[in-house]
Amino acid sequence: MNFAYLTKNFFLTCLNTVNTINTDMTFFGKEPIYIQIANYYKKLIIAGAYHYQDMLPSVREVALELIVNPNTVQRAFSKLEEDGFVIAIPKKGYFVAYESKSVDRNVPIRKALESLIEQGYSLKEIKSVVKEMEEE
Repeated sequence: MNFAYLTKNFFLTCLNTVNTINTDMTFFGKEPIYIQIANYYKKLIIAGAYHYQDMLPSVREVALELIVNPNTVQRAFSKLEEDGFVIAIPKKGYFVAYESKSVDRNVPIRKALESLIEQGYSLKEIKSVVKEMEEE
C-alpha cells in the first residue's frame, strides 16, 4: 500500500466520523450532500429543535462544522427555502418559517407518491411495498 492511499482513506474515515457524530450524515450515500444537509435541518425543524422564527446557524458555521464547501450549505439552505421551511433575510440569515400546526406533514409523502405514480408505478405496487415495510 502506498502512503497516499492510506492518507486518503484515513482522511475520509475521519471526515465520515466527524460528520456522523453530530448529524447522522455519512456523505458517502447516493444522495447529494446538499440534500442530506437540507433533510437534516428539515428533521430538526419538524422535531422542534428549531422553532418558528428561530435563526439557523450561518452558512459559514455549518460549512466549518461539517467540513464542506459553503456553496454546498448555501444550496441546502436554498432548498429549505424552496420547500417552505425557512426564509432568507438578506444580511441577516435564514429563519424558520415552519409552523407545525399550519403545515401538513403528509405533503412530502403525497409528493413522493405522486412522483412514483408519474413514473408508472401503480397504487397496488406502492401499497405492496408499504405492507412489506410494515412487516419488517
